[in-house]
Amino acid sequence: MGLRNLASHQRVLLLACAAVLLWAPTQASAGWYPPRPIYDYDKTPRTGNCSDPGDPTAANSRCGPLDGPVFNSFINTPSYGDERAFLDGHPASEEGAAFIADPLDVRDHTEIVVRLYVNNNANEFWGERTTATGTRVRITVPTGTRSGLRIRGYIEADNAVPTVVEDTLDLVADRPFRVEYVPGSAYLERQSGTYGLTSEIVEDRGALIGDVNMNGIFPAGFDRDAVVYARLRVIPADPPVFWNQRTFWLVALVSLLAMTIAVLLAPGKPRRLAGHYTARAKSLIMTQTFAQQLIIGVITTALIAAVVYLARLLL
Repeated sequence: MGLRNLASHQRVLLLACAAVLLWAPTQASAGWYPPRPIYDYDKTPRTGNCSDPGDPTAANSRCGPLDGPVFNSFINTPSYGDERAFLDGHPASEEGAAFIADPLDVRDHTEIVVRLYVNNNANEFWGERTTATGTRVRITVPTGTRSGLRIRGYIEADNAVPTVVEDTLDLVADRPFRVEYVPGSAYLERQSGTYGLTSEIVEDRGALIGDVNMNGIFPAGFDRDAVVYARLRVIPADPPVFWNQRTFWLVALVSLLAMTIAVLLAPGKPRRLAGHYTARAKSLIMTQTFAQQLIIGVITTALIAAVVYLARLLL
């Protein structure tokens, strides 16, 4: 049966479904990516020998991968937990684990700190082949203005499998906002010290990271893991033009002028009707009942506004 033979409502439904199917694959999902083998820190090889081919528990245990660099694929680690969810953040004015969150509420905050955890999970006892080369980190800074924005973090290396891993951080607020990178704020921190990173961290290529030198050489081992920090400025959107006071009064004045001209130029009946309703309105305003109702209305409006304002302060 062709599309022409369908009823109009059926054609609309069919086209809507097709649009959804075409649109859906382009939407980016939240969370870590891509799917990859997971290594469990709580799971130790039965024989204690990671290279024992007869021990099936060695493959995805605390031993980690044996054939090269793999980033952020451990779960149940004592220092971080699930390494796949490696991107989160906290308000710049509030330090400590209690304030780290994803999603992160950014209302009433002018700056936030984005935090990205990096760990090369290869078993360092297998030597040089476990060291990652060309290692970079990248944070995408959204360019839109909305009440919800998504940041993506990437870790990549030339010889890692997979080459790139990513995770997301959602920022939310009760009104539209935008964010921008604070130049010079990115740095890497590990046991050996703190090291500055270039502003390439928010560019397409990403910033090189490393051990002591930020040259892309990133060795394996839990004692070499690192945390990357970068600051973003939170900028509330400008209020709509409608609420601009000058614009509001200009529109009101033009509207009143247009209505007056229309009444004055209208022949016959429209002018008589305008005069009639103007007289009725004048007589109503002059009555005591109208004055009482007006006062009650003003007081009620002020009380409601005060309650709403206090509720917003408390919440």
